[in-house]
Amino acid sequence: MNLPTSKWVNTDPDAGLPHALLERLAQQVPPGNIEDIWLFPARRTAAGESTVFLVAALETEADNRRVITARYTVTRDRKGTANVREQIDEHGTAPAAAITRIVNGVLHRMDQEGEQPPRTERIERDPERWWALIEQLGGTRPAVPAEPAPEAAPNSQDAPAPPVEPGPEALPAQNSPVPDPAAD
Repeated sequence: MNLPTSKWVNTDPDAGLPHALLERLAQQVPPGNIEDIWLFPARRTAAGESTVFLVAALETEADNRRVITARYTVTRDRKGTANVREQIDEHGTAPAAAITRIVNGVLHRMDQEGEQPPRTERIERDPERWWALIEQLGGTRPAVPAEPAPEAAPNSQDAPAPPVEPGPEALPAQNSPVPDPAAD
């Protein structure tokens, strides 16, 4: 898949680039459920540019996969800012072994003779693989929040010492005379 670069002047993040579209998809289909994804090359349409992703996602039955298509139509205003229209459809479930035939059927219906075939990525429900794909397409992985620093022990010079309670050896014994300090 060719990596399109933004040819627009604005400096805002470009919501129409493939990595941004995949990040939108992840809001609807968690990467931890995605087995495979096919990224079809963007096509020019009268409305702008159309991008299709086909997803095989984990189903409750181990042998089946949910078949989902995500279609994004990107149009741009005069400044080049992307306006994204999204359509995500779940087409049902299919045996994992039938997914390749389904993709071939989609290719045939799209009549993509002479055009690039879709890029196939095995995600295998691994978020690390998902973010590696996003990075390959020019995106960045979200920053991991830093762990809070462990609380430092109070500095003995800064904190007052806790009061010390006298033990039994510091108290005079009962029925014993209290020594008179002046007698010494």
